[in-house]
Amino acid sequence: MARRKPTALYFTSVVVLADDFPVLGGHLYAEGQEPSITRFLYFHEGKAFFMYDVPGIVYGVATKPKMAGKPRDTFCAMERTGTYREHVSGEKPVDVKLSSPDVIFLHDLQRIGKRLYACGTQNMVFRQEGDRWVRIDQGMFKPLKGRVTQNLASIDGFSEDDVYGVGMGGAIWRYHGKAWKKLKSPTNRNLRAVCCASSGDVVVAGAKGRVFRGGAKKGWTDLSDPGVQDDFIWDIAEFRGKVYLTAHDKLLVIDGGKLAEVKVPIRGASFMKLAANENQLWSVGDDCILKFDGKTWTRHVTADN
Repeated sequence: MARRKPTALYFTSVVVLADDFPVLGGHLYAEGQEPSITRFLYFHEGKAFFMYDVPGIVYGVATKPKMAGKPRDTFCAMERTGTYREHVSGEKPVDVKLSSPDVIFLHDLQRIGKRLYACGTQNMVFRQEGDRWVRIDQGMFKPLKGRVTQNLASIDGFSEDDVYGVGMGGAIWRYHGKAWKKLKSPTNRNLRAVCCASSGDVVVAGAKGRVFRGGAKKGWTDLSDPGVQDDFIWDIAEFRGKVYLTAHDKLLVIDGGKLAEVKVPIRGASFMKLAANENQLWSVGDDCILKFDGKTWTRHVTADN
């Protein structure tokens, strides 16, 4: 195996600002398990360009709709200890530190409706309201006492009055605009991802390849495939009416109510995080960067990987 360059990256986040213009977040292989920075790259005309390094580890990335006169959506990133970066196309990035002593780690950042939501340890949830970040985890948050006992790994919603969060021990919570309610869960395995699909279904997934489809009123249908029970589902995204899920060396899809493996014709592909717009689905995992336009898979590389 060829020796990696000191600047070689493994990728842990991706967001699509426009067609053929994704932003990828990664960490240096040379820094091991606790990297000091998250390096962001963007692609343009098939080539990767250095964007900047953000101190710390960024788990959550998202977008805001592009502003008048700007060519792309606004890039948003949440470093796990609570530093939020917002970068409007063509302008300097702006950083804001969330003012809460309870922040341990924030794991996800999602746009739901017109606002951004962030979630993390001890069931902490923030919502962006103008220039402020406001806690909306009343009745769900549990203060830390020695060790982490609660954790929301992922958040998504159909609207700001219908939000779902999932996490440790199979926990599934629903927010109806005023309060959170814990739902009966079909599993006690850790859940890592949730997607509120255009079909009206909520898809949740996580440890041991567990995948469920349903919702607060429908209950849950088990779609898990015994063939992926040793895998961890890391992320979920919808693209052109189909729901895709990452399982490291496998990419799965829910199509016609069943879970199946996607036959990606690229050797050595790895899948961790997904992002999509109307025209493209992007996937990153380890040093693998893939684009799917609905017909063709294309692998991209960076100069250092």
